[in-house]
Amino acid sequence: MSEHDSTYQKVFIAADELLALGQRPTQQSVRDLLGTGSLTTINKALNAWWQSLGERLQMQRQRPDIPEQIFNMANQIWEQALAHSAAENSAKRQALELEYADKMTALKAQETALITQKAVGYSVTDTQSEQKVIQLTNEKLSLSQHNQRLEGEIVNLREAHQNAQQQIIQQDLRIQSLEADKSAKEQEVQRLHSLILSLNK
Repeated sequence: MSEHDSTYQKVFIAADELLALGQRPTQQSVRDLLGTGSLTTINKALNAWWQSLGERLQMQRQRPDIPEQIFNMANQIWEQALAHSAAENSAKRQALELEYADKMTALKAQETALITQKAVGYSVTDTQSEQKVIQLTNEKLSLSQHNQRLEGEIVNLREAHQNAQQQIIQQDLRIQSLEADKSAKEQEVQRLHSLILSLNK
């Protein structure tokens, strides 16, 4: 087993222990339990643990050996984690949209200011006019290059925005799947309850 796999396994075990104690596993609580480890590595492993938790919860009906109290506790913490993740993604999306709007506003203001600045006092003499034309051309080229860099940043922001939206959609799908499983379990419990009542008659 590689050091990477060993670290992930330790984090998974620690997170399961915290969950069994009714605590929500965090980077710091896992590190405190392990007594060592990089927070960055623990965070990556903890993210993988959260992803696997949903799959393990869906297998609950195939694993009757898991106590219902532990399952209910894990289910509650999982729903809280999904809600927290959705809120965090929404905040990131809003921040990206604001950053995109700010960069566009700054770019337009910079272009307007440069054009206005160079237009004032232009054409004093023929020689000065020629020099200013050359200077303005060079500055326009520089501004165009700067504009291209900003457009590249805007493209990156749009991609990040799309990725955030995709993450939100995935979280919504996970929530829907979890709710469907929860509804199925409630129906199963109701069926068993009705069966018990009919047997007691």
